[in-house]
Amino acid sequence: MELNNRILKSAGSEWFDCQRFNDNWYKSVIVGKFKKEAKSIIDKEFGEADLFVIKDPRISLIFPFWREVLQEMGVDVAPVLTLRHPLEVAASLSHRDQFQISHVLLLWLRYTLEAERCTREVARAFTSYEGLLEAPGDFIRQSQEMLGVSWPSNSPRILAEIEEFLSPALRNHVQASTRQMRLPVAQDWIRTTFEIFSRWARQDVHEEDFQILDKIYADFDTGLIDFGRLVDDNSQLSLLSRQLSGEIDLLKQSLETANGAESAKLIMELKEKVRQLEGQRIALETKNAALEKGVVKLQRELGERQAGELREARRS
Repeated sequence: MELNNRILKSAGSEWFDCQRFNDNWYKSVIVGKFKKEAKSIIDKEFGEADLFVIKDPRISLIFPFWREVLQEMGVDVAPVLTLRHPLEVAASLSHRDQFQISHVLLLWLRYTLEAERCTREVARAFTSYEGLLEAPGDFIRQSQEMLGVSWPSNSPRILAEIEEFLSPALRNHVQASTRQMRLPVAQDWIRTTFEIFSRWARQDVHEEDFQILDKIYADFDTGLIDFGRLVDDNSQLSLLSRQLSGEIDLLKQSLETANGAESAKLIMELKEKVRQLEGQRIALETKNAALEKGVVKLQRELGERQAGELREARRS
């Protein structure tokens, strides 16, 4: 949703930013303007509809804004949190946006933690992308109880249409569990978060998991000093990759209409451009590898500190 992008920008952020959303934004004078626009969009899109769905991953970062907007309009909010394997998300975004895997994994962690943390006070439902594709009927039945909603079109005919539309074949970049998977960054945090959400999607939510997720959330923020540098470099790598592809495409188009002398000149320009950008890419990848090692070290140190705190707590 274009509005959500503008909200993020107004708070000094972007959808691909791993940092926590700026909480001070909610106290600023510009919130009223965005609320007015959001209400206008809801009225225009849904009119007098008694039941409607808004789907945009960016809402995970700014859910308090949308919750307040909808409540002021007299709309009950019932979030559905759909889990997808972090490496599937990484493969998808790295293909679509040419982001580095490490960057997308950190984005997955930020979006997942924020979505869970800011929806604890409302009725919500957990499911998984895999589960929706394989057995949508199960979620339809379970969600009515979890959300306190009765789906008006919940009939055998509609369910058959949904099952025909949703197919496991739609699932791209299929990954197995993270248990045996080595991740380039934030492995323990991502694995633990994924396992908790996977369990919640199959069973009931256990409040004792909140403390674990809160700890990951706090440690993730602590580690963002190093993570931030990693993401900045990954963003530069992605930009260079897109720039390289774009400029090569333009030069190739020019070559198609050029004469002999012009072709030779364009080929030389193409080779030089590739050489320059490739040199920058290699330098950034080298720096990126060093930063990833630093992040792994930081996680290990945080884990050792947590273990020490736990031992001290047990002694006392």
